[in-house]
This record gives sequence, C-alpha cells and structure tokens, in this order.
Amino acid sequence: MKKRYEKLRNKIISIGLFLAIVFSILSLIFDFKITIFANLILLIGVFCYLIFASFKEKNSKKLVKSNKLVNSLENLKSKDIRYFNQGNNEGKTNEKNISLAFQMLEKIHNAVAVLEKDNLVMFFNNAFKNLFKIEKFEKIKFEKLNIPIKLIEFLAKYNKSKTNNFRLIYDEKNYVIVFHELKLDFLNSYTVITINDVTLETTISNLKKDFISYASHELKSPLTLIKGNAELLKHGMVEDEEYKKVVSNISKQTDLMSNIIEDMLMLSRLENFKESQDVEMNLKEKINEILELMRPLIIKKNISIITNCENIKYNADPMDIMKLLKNIIENAVIYSKNNSKIEINLLRTNKMIIFIVKDNGIGIPLEHQERIFERFYRINSNNKKEGTGLGLAIVKHVVQKYKGKYIIKSKPNYGTTLQIELPTKKIKENP
Repeated sequence: MKKRYEKLRNKIISIGLFLAIVFSILSLIFDFKITIFANLILLIGVFCYLIFASFKEKNSKKLVKSNKLVNSLENLKSKDIRYFNQGNNEGKTNEKNISLAFQMLEKIHNAVAVLEKDNLVMFFNNAFKNLFKIEKFEKIKFEKLNIPIKLIEFLAKYNKSKTNNFRLIYDEKNYVIVFHELKLDFLNSYTVITINDVTLETTISNLKKDFISYASHELKSPLTLIKGNAELLKHGMVEDEEYKKVVSNISKQTDLMSNIIEDMLMLSRLENFKESQDVEMNLKEKINEILELMRPLIIKKNISIITNCENIKYNADPMDIMKLLKNIIENAVIYSKNNSKIEINLLRTNKMIIFIVKDNGIGIPLEHQERIFERFYRINSNNKKEGTGLGLAIVKHVVQKYKGKYIIKSKPNYGTTLQIELPTKKIKENP
C-alpha cells in the first residue's frame, strides 16, 4: 500500500511540473491568459513537491535519530505480535516480518528484552538469556525472571518517572541499562530494555583517574621538598657547611620530577602512538651502554655483574628498547643488596629473543608480583628508593607493543628473576 502511494505521489508531482512547463511555453507562443493558468499549475506542483519533500525529510531524520533496536520492531503490529507469541493462525500473514525482526535482535551483541503491558515478557535474545542464565523463554512477568532485584527496581523507576538510564554491577562487571518506549499503534506501547557491558570502558576510566591522582601525588612530594629547601635558603637559615647539601637536595628532587614527567610522556607515547621509527641495533651493545651508565652505583654497592650475552641484532624503536633494558637492569641494581651479584643473559631461539636478569636482592612477595607492573605501584609506600614508580609499567607496555611476554619469579630475601621474550620478527598491528 505504501509503495503504491509513493508511486502515485511521484506521478502527480511529475505530471504537475510537466504540465506547468508546457503551459508556460504555450503562453509565450499564443495567449498571455494561459500564463496565469500555467503559473497556477506550476505553483501547485512546487507546493506539492515541497510538502512531500518536507514530509520525506522529517521522516528520514526520525529514522536517523531513533534507536536501531526500536526500529527493528517498527513494522510490527501489536495484534500480529500477540498472535505470533500465542501461536494464533491469524498472525501467519506477517509471521515472516516478525520473525526477521526477532532474528535481528538475536544477532545483537547486547542483551535485549521486550516487555508488553503489565511488564509481561514478550521477547528476549540469547545475550539476555546467557547473561542471567535463564534456561528457556517463558511468557511471564518480568519480575518473575531470574534477574537481579536492581533490574526490577530500575524498571519500576522507569515506569514511574521515565528515568531511562541506569548503571548495574552484576557478576563483577559493569553494565548500563537503557529503557526505550516503543509505540506500534495508538493503543499499545512496549518497553525495550538494552543492557550494555561497559566493564572495559569503566576500567579504563578508573585507571586514568588513578593515574592522574598518583601522578599529582608523586610530583607533589619533590615539589614540597624543593619549596622547603628554597625557603631555608631564602631566609638565610642554612649554615655554610649545610649549603651544598641543601642545593644538592633541590637538584636531586628536580631530577626526580624531570624523570617522572619523562616516564609519563613515554607511557603516553606507547599507548597512543603505535607507529615507530624502527632501526637495526645490537642488543648486546645496548646492554653494555646501560651497565656503563650504572657503573658508579654498581661500584658503590660492590655488585658483581655476570653477563652471558649473544651478539643479537633487532629491529625496533631505539627509545623503546633502551627504556626496556635500562629499567630492568636499573631495578636489579637499586634493589640488590651490597656485595651481591646480578646475572644478565641474552640469547636467541628460532622464534624468540630472550632477555633474563637475575639478582640476589630483597625479592617481591607473591601477592605483589603482578601489581608491580602498574603505574606508581610500590610494595612499601614509605620506601620509595630512587625510582619514578613507572619503570616496570613502561616495561610492560613495551613488551605488549612488540607482542612479547614477561615472566617474573621472585622470593622475599632471595632475589628476583625477570625474563622478557620478544618475537624475532616484529608482528604488525592489524589494520
């Protein structure tokens, strides 16, 4: 019926415009009076065109704005839906359309349920069924389903105040519940419930908040010390013999702030810029460069360094690899006991490059071994040593960038072994 109407409408508009143009041409040849009639037809034709065009535009805007889940049911009549669910033979004429609509809802990743009057369940898809572990579909009241009580409370609030957006924590996951009103005719309306899993988004958001909070705290500590020492100098409260020590403290805290900011920028680069300027480098040479930088501290703590490194060339971003190697070796040196030893191994298999650092340091309790790769995580908040708290977080991100893996083995008072494995060939990101 709708298609016939559209065809008729288009024919009327086309004929109107055609006649208006014809009469306009005839008026120029024969009689001026015909012009009035021609212009009248032209105006009617243009008016009809504008009305229909406006009608079509409004409807297209509504289609864009309306929810996809609700649109999938727009062509269904309430009578057909009831007959379809009750198995009434009179509903068979539109059974195909109804079946297609429900098939569309079945394929949606989010959990969806459709309710009739008095909260009677008309439909729910497999995602909804699996989420709440419902054995089979039953046409019962929504409240009688095996669902969280909060979901029933949300429905009651929606029915009362039309508040349609809620958050639910269920089975250790975060969900956004959205209610939509669906009107298929003037008499009946239905409620469409969509349940969206936002656990990942929530986790990322929380991590960003924590990161900003920790970063502010970590930067505040050296700033406080710098300000305090500067005030002492300003008011002449430092003796000559203490002057160098105070200036040294200011310089040390400034360096710490600089390192924190540098590491934060490094993490941001690893997270947001996947492309890198890869060059071929000798990993053994890079390890030797880092050991040379660490030599003063190694000598001070009288640490014996035992290396067993193969000459291995690797294509990667130099900054990534230097940060990876330096942070691991630096941690081993900082947390090693005096007069201890550190073993560094670098070898290559058919598919992997393996880098292992073993120390005899203070060790890491089992419950902290995974968390030490989080930003600013410290086992003992009162013992900050000399690091920024971001070193192992950078290691983790570099390993992930190159599709590798890390393995940590540690025991308190016995030391730590950290093993990094990187593919011999860099795996490209999927487009």
